[in-house]
Amino acid sequence: MPTIKDETIAWCLWHITRIEDITMNILVANETQIIYKGNWLEKLGVTVCDTGNSMTDEEIIDLSSRLSMQELRQYRIAVGRTTREIITSLQPADLKGKIKSDRLQRILDEGAVLNVVGANWLIDFWGRKNVAGILLMPVTRHQMVHLNAAMHLKKKCQLQ
Repeated sequence: MPTIKDETIAWCLWHITRIEDITMNILVANETQIIYKGNWLEKLGVTVCDTGNSMTDEEIIDLSSRLSMQELRQYRIAVGRTTREIITSLQPADLKGKIKSDRLQRILDEGAVLNVVGANWLIDFWGRKNVAGILLMPVTRHQMVHLNAAMHLKKKCQLQ
């Protein structure tokens, strides 16, 4: 974390993967999150299962230092594979489908988004979208934002 205003590369990868896992598996497919299939929390070496949106710098550093980067890569692959399967199964009419309120509540119930300032705005944001909107943001554009941030962090670290 080069400056207080930054995240870590590990956190960026964790965050985008968690968001994709949550939105695709709960909001779009109404399935179990990948993080709960295959013992991922133990493999990753963490207990945190939310998006990380409300984390302090200290919490970001702690999470980042505990994460197994090899397992994070495997978790990322598993989530991406499932996302492709979900998208492939969608019909054109499904893209117009509104996000159901019981699925938004499920996100809170499962602790995937914490009901705290800094995180709970996601429920309102996602609730205003349809399936196509979820595919665009967060599954596509959100990834690009944080991957770009990770590349900038890498450059900052190389300059130090």
